[in-house]
Amino acid sequence: MRPAALSFPYTLAELEELLDASPQLRLLSAKQQEVRNKESIWHDVSVSAGFNPIRTADKFTDQIRAGLAVSMPLDILLFRDTARVSREVESLEMEKLRGDLKRELRRLWFDRERRLLEMRQMEAELELARLQAQKASVMLVS
Repeated sequence: MRPAALSFPYTLAELEELLDASPQLRLLSAKQQEVRNKESIWHDVSVSAGFNPIRTADKFTDQIRAGLAVSMPLDILLFRDTARVSREVESLEMEKLRGDLKRELRRLWFDRERRLLEMRQMEAELELARLQAQKASVMLVS
């Protein structure tokens, strides 16, 4: 048997963990988080406060004018449910992608295991054929 075939450095569970930690999936997750942040109700909301002394034409008074302004795009309030549904769809797509990758990984893993078994069987058959040839040559000599 070839030792390289038996010394695979990972188990199936370790490969699945590596799959979850892959840069591509982390990038997709980060992009989804960025979209969620942009769709957040507080992303485009701005609050400003101002304090100005009231001036008249010829003198300062001790009164202060305080102002508070809030601005928010109207579409955040109107289309909030649409954004939530799109986030859910993106999340489901990500879960489907992970599931597909894990299924493919398991398929490849079990295909590898099957091929290893076939190789062991062929090596055993080769050894049996060598023994039979050796037996035949011993019988010919005797």
